[in-house]
Amino acid sequence: MSEDNDDSVKKVTQSATGLAVDLIKSVPLDESTKNTAGGEIGKTIVTLTKAINVALSPVSLTIFGYEKIKGFIETTLKEKLSKIPEENIIHPKGNVVGPALENLKYLDENEEDLSIKNMYANLIANAINKETKDSIHPAFVDIIKQLENNDVMILEAMRVQNAIAFIRIKKKRPSDEGSGELIVMKYVFNNEIVQSVEFNPNSLYSSIENLERLKLITVSDDRFFTDDTLYEKIRNEPTYLSLKTKLQEYFHESLGMVEISTLGQRFLSVCTD
Repeated sequence: MSEDNDDSVKKVTQSATGLAVDLIKSVPLDESTKNTAGGEIGKTIVTLTKAINVALSPVSLTIFGYEKIKGFIETTLKEKLSKIPEENIIHPKGNVVGPALENLKYLDENEEDLSIKNMYANLIANAINKETKDSIHPAFVDIIKQLENNDVMILEAMRVQNAIAFIRIKKKRPSDEGSGELIVMKYVFNNEIVQSVEFNPNSLYSSIENLERLKLITVSDDRFFTDDTLYEKIRNEPTYLSLKTKLQEYFHESLGMVEISTLGQRFLSVCTD
């Protein structure tokens, strides 16, 4: 081989080596991880934290202010992924994890935001797990963004039973006012079912309607449980009894049910513990 050819080979080798070094430097890892990556390219990262950092690095590098949430991400994901093999941790889809990390930056440390932050963390954890990544829909990021703590509490309460009964209270129009009915109360639930939802009825109705709008639940007043004992429990609720006494002969009820939709079941399996 001529001296010119030797020089050409050296230049190509040096160029390739330089690119590899630059690539390692561009990944925001600690020095220990950089040394591992530089010295043993292609080998499995030896700790879970490093594996998570490597998996997220192509996306986290693009998130301005990622340092603000890095501690939460590392701690939470390490806990959620502690029982899976490290080789199952993969690079996630940017259109899922990118917006999730971005949205996390705007949440606080208070109790109100904790459940929402946990949903994002579950979504990210499943996105970087090759065993669960196919269960994720990109719409889940936007769905979480449109939830508040009350909505999450209702989903958690419903998750155990998948569907809950309700009674809709209506007022019949007096005969001299024409026919028809007016809705007095859209939903009366058995308080044992929603006892964990500690907020007023108006908030409850708003949350039900928001979850229905997001297609996480379906609300039916033309379908109901055949087991009437579920509705008898509601008929013993103070709200029901009070309205029945107040409306007297104009009182009318219709039976219904709230169900978690197929999308809702998939969402819960990915975004909740």
